[in-house]
Formats: sequence, C-alpha cells, structure tokens
Amino acid sequence: MKKYITMLIGMVMAFCFYGCSDDVPSNPYKEYDLPIDCKGLNIEMGKAILIQNESDFNALFSSCQNLAPVDFNQSTLLLVKGESPNGIQSIAKDVQTDNGRVHVNITIFKNYTCVMEKWVLGYILPKVKEEQIKLDINYQF
Repeated sequence: MKKYITMLIGMVMAFCFYGCSDDVPSNPYKEYDLPIDCKGLNIEMGKAILIQNESDFNALFSSCQNLAPVDFNQSTLLLVKGESPNGIQSIAKDVQTDNGRVHVNITIFKNYTCVMEKWVLGYILPKVKEEQIKLDINYQF
C-alpha cells in the first residue's frame, strides 16, 4: 500500500511540474481591452471585422483614448460589435482553432431589463484572413 501511495504522490508531483512548466504553449489569442469610449465604433454589427494595419486602426479608433498598441506585422485585430435587445448580465467568449480556421463563439447572457445594450469585443490574433474566421453569436436569458 505504501508503494502505491508513493507512486501516486510522484505522479501528482510530475503532473504539477508539467502544468507549471514554461514550455507549455500559451493561447495565441488575447482579448483586446477596449475603453468605454469605443463602444460606439462605426463597424457593422454581428460581423467579424479584421484590422490588418496601423492606418486602418488609426482611422477606426481616431476618437478613442488610451488604446494599447498592436503589432500588425505579426497580428490581426478582430472586432465584433452587437446590440442586445435586453440588458446584458454577462458575456462568455471562446476562441478556438481547427485546421487553420478560427472559431469565435460569443454568448450574451441577457437580463430582464428592457434596454437595448451595445457591446464590442476585440481579440488580437496571429495573422489571419477573413475567410478563416467563423463567428457564432448567441443571446440567452
């Protein structure tokens, strides 16, 4: 019995060291923080908008303050805007890849208030093209 406990402890420690290793790749998708003054961006609702260069970025965000820089040599900025028919309780976001495609799943959890509420999300992705993006937006109570 003592032998099995020692073996189990060794396995748990190995798992912990592996889980804490710096060699484990991190998620290549980072959420891009948009200040509150960027909620009114002039982009199409319910569509994945890709910003590929600095000039398009500056033109779109000309009225926004305090934006983090984006390295457009290696990255693409993905923007998605929508409007909930009710107030928003929370937003669940998930970005996954499959065979070179990027799947963006957004679920808006509504509350029962009777206000239309706009939302905008941004992600920094490795360089991608529009045809590689699959966007799913769901609204739920």
